[in-house]
Amino acid sequence: MNTSPWKGQGETRHEFFEGEAFAMTGESIAHNTIAQNFVLALRPVLRGKRCQVIMKTVQLAVEANRHYTYPDIVVSCDPQDQQESRRLHHPLLIVEVLSPSTEAYDRGLKFNQYKKRPSLRHYLLVSQKT
Repeated sequence: MNTSPWKGQGETRHEFFEGEAFAMTGESIAHNTIAQNFVLALRPVLRGKRCQVIMKTVQLAVEANRHYTYPDIVVSCDPQDQQESRRLHHPLLIVEVLSPSTEAYDRGLKFNQYKKRPSLRHYLLVSQKT
């Protein structure tokens, strides 16, 4: 049995920031549909490029031992991430579908933390409303 909330087992996901765990709430059907559509659009474009598209169930190590998140979508082309089973370290693209409860966090603190990842080239925020 896994007793660590940061390892991503069970139905509740937790983001970890500076020693605190934050439970991630459920998402709307619209949120889920938008994220799925992005994954479906990205897969054929990345086919044969040794990149992987991961959808929200794999943790991103934003800052080791300080900040771990579950982005809606991550694209990584790094060979080290290809060997991982539960956590990515080298995102090329991060997509977050905005929710009313997380929009300020996604635009502010989370984005500022993501910018610390040297591999990150693109951060895309997607509105559910427009």
